[in-house]
Amino acid sequence: MASGQKQVMDIKPAKGISQNESNEHQRKWNDHTKEVQMGRREYDPTRDHLNFEIAKGGIVQPIDKTKSIPQRMAERFAALGIKDPNEGKEKPSRITLAQVIFSGNHDRMVELAFGTQDVDLNRQRDNSHIRRMPEIEEWAKDMYRFACEQWGEDNIVGFYVHLDEKCPHIHCSVLPITPDGKLSHKKVFHGESKDALAKHLLFLHDELAKYNDKWGLERGSDIRETGAKHCSPEEYRRQLAQQLDELVRKIEAGEMTLDETNKQIITAERKLKSFNTMIAKLQARQEELTRQRGELLREYNRTDADKSRLEREIAKTEKELDFVKDKLISRQMQLSATERELDVLNEQVKKTQSEHQEMESQLGKMSGDVREQLELRLKSVAMDEMVDTVRDMITLSNVPEVKAALDNTLAKEFALRFNDIVRCAILLSVGLVDQATTFAEGRGGGGGGSNMPWGRKDDEDERKWLMRCLMQGARMMHPRGNQKKRR
Repeated sequence: MASGQKQVMDIKPAKGISQNESNEHQRKWNDHTKEVQMGRREYDPTRDHLNFEIAKGGIVQPIDKTKSIPQRMAERFAALGIKDPNEGKEKPSRITLAQVIFSGNHDRMVELAFGTQDVDLNRQRDNSHIRRMPEIEEWAKDMYRFACEQWGEDNIVGFYVHLDEKCPHIHCSVLPITPDGKLSHKKVFHGESKDALAKHLLFLHDELAKYNDKWGLERGSDIRETGAKHCSPEEYRRQLAQQLDELVRKIEAGEMTLDETNKQIITAERKLKSFNTMIAKLQARQEELTRQRGELLREYNRTDADKSRLEREIAKTEKELDFVKDKLISRQMQLSATERELDVLNEQVKKTQSEHQEMESQLGKMSGDVREQLELRLKSVAMDEMVDTVRDMITLSNVPEVKAALDNTLAKEFALRFNDIVRCAILLSVGLVDQATTFAEGRGGGGGGSNMPWGRKDDEDERKWLMRCLMQGARMMHPRGNQKKRR
């Protein structure tokens, strides 16, 4: 098992859950939707059978699709005598749900889910032969126990384990119910203030780590605890590359979501047009039948009218009129629902576009960070090569002019004492002058030669400041016996 594997827990408040999102968690798709969803890079239809859920009592079972998450929420609210504050609202305003994702490092999660089996995670590969390992079930049960301990088993309205995506993970839907049976996200997640929320989240990660320890998943170091992110340049560059790849994946997923939403909008607009046409025809038919009934009634009131025949025709006309009215009401309701659906879809497009633009901006910045790290690495390699070249020229060259040209130059100092100069310059750059002097003298250097106060000037450019640190480091590392007198 690889060391340094980290646990993942992401908690997001939500104003309920849409039917589409519930269907995705439960993989409750019709043929068309399944074709669309499974065509994405995130899903592998040949691993769909490996998904499962943890039911009440910690029971591992196939995903139960008979009740949606909104239905489960409604049942829990009813049992508590709570009215859903978002019920009947076009735009929900109250947080009624917490969406929690449990996972871990990709390699470790794949190992728990599939063991040593040869799983091809590339798109459109056949993994129908893959079996689900018992380890992923036991890990999921541990995550379920953690959730029950923190938020109460009765308040978990969905706990689905997805093994058909690139990284195995859990979607846990939790109702934020207080011990006295009230609905309050702030009280359950200690969000009365940002500081309280931050402390409680740290506590949750600590508690989760106790469950994940036996699975080789550690709690990640929080910057608020360490004050810094300690990692080697190679690790930092690797993290940047991973973040960059993940951001590109999210952007691609966002583009696919946007494309699918636009298709849904086109379908909704067609439905809207169709309903308007049907309503117009029904209204015209209603007017015609009303007119016919009026004529029949006037004829019926005449003294010489055929009462029996007219009663039959009036009854027939009124029956059709009632049918048309019912149909009209139904179509108007469908029209209203489609208009709301269209509003939601258009709002979703705006949100997705905004998120997409933000991620594109992040991608540009992150790409710049990656380029900067590669540039620094390349410059470091180039500097090492130049230092080696100058050192060879000093030690191996038999041409006096070459040695004379390099004498008393920074290039010569770097060639002979590069690593020590850099270490000394680092100490100087962070203001540790005494430590720099001690280090230089301990390595045979002269220790400086200037009693002037050391530090960066207020208007000094960073590049010039670092260059000055290198120059001073070179002077301090120069051997004491060969140090020239300064004016």
